[in-house]
Amino acid sequence: MSKRQFSEFSGGVDSNASADANNAILEIIKHAEDLLEAARAFKQDIALGKQPESNNNGESISAISRKLLPAVTYFAIVPTQPPTSANKVPKLDESQSPGLTPPTPTGLTAWTPSDICSNTPALPPINDPVLDRAAFTHSGMVSRPGELSYERLEWVGDAYLEMFATIFIYQTFPNLPAGRCSQHREYLVKNETLSKYTKAYGLDKRIIFPKEFDMGSSGKGNSAKEKTYKKVLGDIFEAYVAAVVLSDPEFGLGRASSWMKALWSKDLAKEIKAEYNNRQRSQQVGTNAGSDEKLATPVTSEDGHPKDRLVKKIGTKGVKIYYLDENESVDKTNGQRRFTVAVYVDAWGESRVRLGFGSALSKKEAGAIAAENAMKNKKLMKKYEQKRKELEDAMEAQVQYD
Repeated sequence: MSKRQFSEFSGGVDSNASADANNAILEIIKHAEDLLEAARAFKQDIALGKQPESNNNGESISAISRKLLPAVTYFAIVPTQPPTSANKVPKLDESQSPGLTPPTPTGLTAWTPSDICSNTPALPPINDPVLDRAAFTHSGMVSRPGELSYERLEWVGDAYLEMFATIFIYQTFPNLPAGRCSQHREYLVKNETLSKYTKAYGLDKRIIFPKEFDMGSSGKGNSAKEKTYKKVLGDIFEAYVAAVVLSDPEFGLGRASSWMKALWSKDLAKEIKAEYNNRQRSQQVGTNAGSDEKLATPVTSEDGHPKDRLVKKIGTKGVKIYYLDENESVDKTNGQRRFTVAVYVDAWGESRVRLGFGSALSKKEAGAIAAENAMKNKKLMKKYEQKRKELEDAMEAQVQYD
């Protein structure tokens, strides 16, 4: 580097900063030849299918890089442009400070009914032949050390899918409890769901695996049982998502997120429609109807939680209201567990009288729905409210008599 270039680079900073810059550049120059020589040797070893070796001085790329790290870091954290003032950096006007809004790539917006696809959306291409092959190749089938396989890609794809699902759910269901949000996300990214997509697109026909895996169309080979086969198919799909993103640095993330938004919309269609309808009703009547017509937690009114309101209606001395788990099933439309809870009462010589029941994705919500439904049972409510009033009137009369 010439003196002219050097002075241009370090100009505009004070003498101490200039000296630090000088030392950093000299350190880089000192090790530059060693680094280039090690890199050439590394590249040659990879091309020959050999394990990378150290350079002639016995130093590896990583060792040289560690020596260079302080110098390179200097230029990463020290501004190369001089401050606008000779002595002070101008203060940031707080009124012009940008908000902490996370970036939102194209497609990472809330679902609406118009987003729900009736057909399987088109498969986005991988714009890099190396990544395209790697997304389907097992590590046991690579020919050279360091060659990419699907295992590393699926690790990246898993993170992207978690992020996509989280943002879609967070924006679509603003009133949904965190636990329920997690249930939706778990369903969208689990192996059963992703393996279904792999088969739908025929990606399982492109898998390059060792023979001992016997990844035939049945998924029941000698050494690959059905569960393992589903895991592999799920991993392949994650690898494909990563390859779509990584093969197109400019538009890959947006293409992948838009694709997954359309693909997942079919699996959460019922919930998306219910959320949209509830929002529409809420806007019309000025109330918050929750996040899912059938599955959501009942609205807590000014009088309190449904269970508390039920106690106020019929609860009194000698009355026992309790909740029992009745059933646990799997929702056929989305694969999530559903709980059924019923509310019972023991009172006035009657025992285990069933007042109502509710079903939801959590026992807490199911119990609240059961209480809500019990209060809609006008015949029983009228009966027990009358008995409660008679008992309380009798108790009050007894107190006055005493």
